[in-house]
Amino acid sequence: MTFLKMCMPVTILELHTYMLEPTRDHSAEGCIPNLQKLVPFPRSPFDMSVFEPETVVALLQSLEPSAERKKFAQKWRSNVDARIKSWTSNRKTSNQSVVPKQLDFEANIVVYVNYLSASLQTRKPNAPPPRL
Repeated sequence: MTFLKMCMPVTILELHTYMLEPTRDHSAEGCIPNLQKLVPFPRSPFDMSVFEPETVVALLQSLEPSAERKKFAQKWRSNVDARIKSWTSNRKTSNQSVVPKQLDFEANIVVYVNYLSASLQTRKPNAPPPRL
């Protein structure tokens, strides 16, 4: 199995297919101070990738310029809260779930998909999509 070093470029879309694995190699080579390697995540056709909102926000926030990072997290949270508020008020008369933790998780997924969609939109006609 080929191991990827953490310092190798991995796009946002590829990140969910890798995991950190402790290594027994105690030589000082590599760029990860705690001697972990980024390795392909074992996958089967029936596996689902893990979505952890805090991790996703932290990763995306680290891609923002330093001055924008705090605003990014606040904007993300306000988008999630607005979606939860909208769903909660619209679901009062239906049989749909209004469990707060479930709505929070689903809202984070929707905000993530919207973020990726906006990031991949081209600004010019016939231009290739930007690379994440």
